[in-house]
Amino acid sequence: MTFVGDPVKAKNLLPHIMRSSRIEALVEFVVNGSRLRLYLPRDSHLITFLLSGIEVRNLGKDDGPNTEEAALAFTREKCMQKEVEIQVENTDRNGNFIGWLWIDNVNLSVALVEAGLARIHFSGESSKYAKDLNNAKNTAKANGLWKFTEKEEQNDIIEEDKTVERRVDYKKVLVVEVNDLTFSCQYAAQEPKLKALQEKIIQEMAANPPLPGAYVPKKGDTCAAKYPVDDMWYRAKIEKVAGNKVTVVYMDYGNKAEIQSVQCAALPSSFIGDKPYAQQYTLAFVTLPPDVEDKKIAVAQFQQDVKDRQLLLNIEYSDKTTTYVTLCTPDTNEDIGKLLVAEGHVLVAKRREKRFEKVMKEYQEAEDKAKNARLNMWVYGDVREDEDKEFGMGR
Repeated sequence: MTFVGDPVKAKNLLPHIMRSSRIEALVEFVVNGSRLRLYLPRDSHLITFLLSGIEVRNLGKDDGPNTEEAALAFTREKCMQKEVEIQVENTDRNGNFIGWLWIDNVNLSVALVEAGLARIHFSGESSKYAKDLNNAKNTAKANGLWKFTEKEEQNDIIEEDKTVERRVDYKKVLVVEVNDLTFSCQYAAQEPKLKALQEKIIQEMAANPPLPGAYVPKKGDTCAAKYPVDDMWYRAKIEKVAGNKVTVVYMDYGNKAEIQSVQCAALPSSFIGDKPYAQQYTLAFVTLPPDVEDKKIAVAQFQQDVKDRQLLLNIEYSDKTTTYVTLCTPDTNEDIGKLLVAEGHVLVAKRREKRFEKVMKEYQEAEDKAKNARLNMWVYGDVREDEDKEFGMGR
């Protein structure tokens, strides 16, 4: 038995595998809902196989439910140690094979969509099984199993709007928390107000200390909560309650923590009126790479570039749930997003609005240079070819 796990071996084996429309395989192991380890008895090869046309990963709180665990259980129950048929379409740059899989003549990608455990990747919409996938989605909706928002069906290329000029109005901010390409920041102009508010909260809570257990935390409440690091009181929003453990988001700073319920208290009404001083935004014009390891590197680099730094922020565009911005360094006016593109960490998210023509050209030139220089995610070739032509995979 030979394990095919590097890009060169996979590319060499690909033409041989693709000669047959379908080949038999045995599922040795299920990694997640759409990634399996397969044994090919015909050639005694062991390969990693990714399902085409779908994705099961949870992309974020606004993108729908986290179906990863349920999808894993579904695929494991159907396929583990069973004979299947596969149709290979291509390989990715990590030496994984991508294609379609049938168990008892049932397309597994379609079955996952029908069970409401995967959504259709845009590559699935243009595949020969697009009709089957969309029928499965409609069935999931009819059965009340489809919990994803419509946001996942938007294309990376956004349609034009009627605004002609790009508005540039940079504001000084301090980035206080980072999560993927989304971050929380405080406006420098509001710093004196925040400082004054925080001092009043500390004084009030010291003068009138809350009785332990007098306040019962409820999800969605605005409360006073101690921060574990400094044991001081801050305004917070309760995100989750599990027994005596409470997950809170510190609304003026953007970070969150799991604390004991006794570390929460009723927030005096005089402190409720102020809007949160931490604002949440997402980096504009860019998107994370498809590969999970490249994604980790990109997020780490973005965090290193912006966390706890004073930067200049410009609001670029927004949708129903998210406001997208650019960040620049105040001394050199260097665009953080474009820098990440130039270093090969993130991809350009194309926009069609006329006002973004110039910035899109600059971002695309930066991406082309990174690609030609084989920087970071581009080291094994064009990742956009994988994304655009091959598959939609959940890792």
